[in-house]
Amino acid sequence: MFDTATDWQTERLIYQTQDEFGDVLVKDLGLIRTLYFGDKKQSSVLLPNLNVLVLYYAQAMMTALLFNPRPAKVLLIGLGGGSFVHFLLKAFPDVQIEIVELRKSVIDVAHKYFALPKNNPNIKLYHMDAKEFVVLKANTSAAYDLLLIDAFDQWGPADILENREFLQQCRQIAGKKGVCCFNLWNRREDFYAKSLKKFKQIFDDNVYQLRLGRIDSNVILLGFAEKSTAQELQRLVPAAEQLKNTFGIDFPRYHQLMLRQNTTQSLRDWLEFFVRRIRETISKQL
Repeated sequence: MFDTATDWQTERLIYQTQDEFGDVLVKDLGLIRTLYFGDKKQSSVLLPNLNVLVLYYAQAMMTALLFNPRPAKVLLIGLGGGSFVHFLLKAFPDVQIEIVELRKSVIDVAHKYFALPKNNPNIKLYHMDAKEFVVLKANTSAAYDLLLIDAFDQWGPADILENREFLQQCRQIAGKKGVCCFNLWNRREDFYAKSLKKFKQIFDDNVYQLRLGRIDSNVILLGFAEKSTAQELQRLVPAAEQLKNTFGIDFPRYHQLMLRQNTTQSLRDWLEFFVRRIRETISKQL
């Protein structure tokens, strides 16, 4: 969702509108249709096969499947062009997807130009503020297997991604085995290091980061309600290969990036696990 419109001159404008949040554009480049907020790519689909995740950040967000490979209930915050919806419905035909989108213009565009289903019983679409939605859900017994938080406007990540209460409630409604997957940026003006620190506080350090570039790129943060230990991350090599074979996404590459980028945290978790096992062994011998 970070890519700027480098192919602006070669793309064909299909539709354009404006709402209180800015410009919304739909453009075609060959067989790829893309939704823009201003000059920033938000979502792309391959017109002959809408189930394909075209953008790298979208593929990277699916690394959440390494930790919960069969989500039954998904919450999507930020609709975009609906590429995640198409992918999930194809991958998991019985999945229940709840979508929260603030902008009515985006909902209309997703239906008309990105073939978002209108009468699919597996989809519930809410036109409302995401912060209000998670407050409502936090007061119920709601528990999602997967939360995909992809909330952006044409200037960058939505303000709710800096809201501590919102993030805490996302963790609350994730359920014990749930995974919260956030799409962020690491531009200089985004103060990513500060954001990462906040996420670690809220998720009790149970966070993995997946940076897609050194600077000025997407960063995917995975937050877990339960501790995801180092040996679990290291043991996911077979799962990554299996997911690649199933979905055609290079999960092993993203998994290796996560291993390298979370080495310090992973080593600390492994040492804690190792020390705990030694103590248990000694206590049994006494």
